[in-house]
Amino acid sequence: MCFGNFLGLLHLEFREDLFSRLNTFALQLPPLHERREDIPQLSRYFHDFFRQKYAQKSLNGFTAEAEKWLIDYNWPGNIRELKNVIERCVVLENNDLISPEHLPLDLSGCGGSTLPFVERRQNARIILPEKGISLDEVEKDLIKQALERAGTNQTKAAKLLNISYDSLRYQVKKFDLK
Repeated sequence: MCFGNFLGLLHLEFREDLFSRLNTFALQLPPLHERREDIPQLSRYFHDFFRQKYAQKSLNGFTAEAEKWLIDYNWPGNIRELKNVIERCVVLENNDLISPEHLPLDLSGCGGSTLPFVERRQNARIILPEKGISLDEVEKDLIKQALERAGTNQTKAAKLLNISYDSLRYQVKKFDLK
């Protein structure tokens, strides 16, 4: 059976009356940064879900400081970005608790802590010119460089920038890069 026939079968089995019934209610959820009180509960849910998914990993939760960083971050990718960050931590870390050094660097500026990797990052900083600079242009240029270095592979470019894949996709769309 070819893929087109398969899609045709799916279409035939979908009931249009069911869609009209389901389409009665439109749910409008505010973005995650407007619901910061939900972040700890969502984080724990994703933590437990991925801990079980990845063969009962030994992680037992978050340090208070890591939880504060998660709450303080603006989450431009909303719940999907939070989910990806928690999954990354569960997969990559083997410590008892997730602490700020286990979180991606793009979260590190929001908690106010001075951890070793944050200090190294500050030593390699960009110097602001006297006349100022467009932050969007700097961001766009760095994304272009990462995409070029990664051979347009967005997953590799996101890793080079130490951001989530969804964050990179958002930025690529924002700056109309392809």
